[in-house]
Amino acid sequence: MKNELVRLFPKIIGKYYFDEHSKYEEEWINKCLTLSKTIKPGGKNWINTVYNTENTYNLNDDNKFNPLIRFLNESAIDYCKKLKYAGNLIHTNSFFNIYQKGDYQEWHDHPKTTLSGIYCLGGVEGSADILFTDFNNNKVITPVSEYVQDNSSTWTEIFEPGKFLIFRSDTLHCVNKHTLDTPRLSVATNFLIQH
Repeated sequence: MKNELVRLFPKIIGKYYFDEHSKYEEEWINKCLTLSKTIKPGGKNWINTVYNTENTYNLNDDNKFNPLIRFLNESAIDYCKKLKYAGNLIHTNSFFNIYQKGDYQEWHDHPKTTLSGIYCLGGVEGSADILFTDFNNNKVITPVSEYVQDNSSTWTEIFEPGKFLIFRSDTLHCVNKHTLDTPRLSVATNFLIQH
């Protein structure tokens, strides 16, 4: 019997790891914590106001973060090649987020961009996870014996320093409540693909 599964309209998350992360982690964390004392917070339209520098400080313009920005760009290029995306890839911005105990990020997407990403900058084991969802998949609840990528309406990615997740900007995602006393730092980044 000939058969196949055809995956229509999947949400493809690219997962990349920066091999040199540990070389820079302490320096980058310290720089972000220092900047947070003088840079006003950005991204105001949130239910829970996690400190971030969206529209107030672009890491793409800070030479200290050049190795990270280069890695993010190389990862985005690879992701586009694998998905056969065509056009001019423009890295528009990168900003950092600092989650203190009790902070979380509600479900959201990144309008007016093509691709978005989350880089796990710094945090200890047990730092808040990143979740992805497809709310359309919740309209019919189908019993399953085991949740896998192809049958889940929600997917959890564990926070690991040096991990970069890249995805289409209309993919809904959130961050669980951070329950640890140690801060959790991440970098959000966005790209446009222009024809």
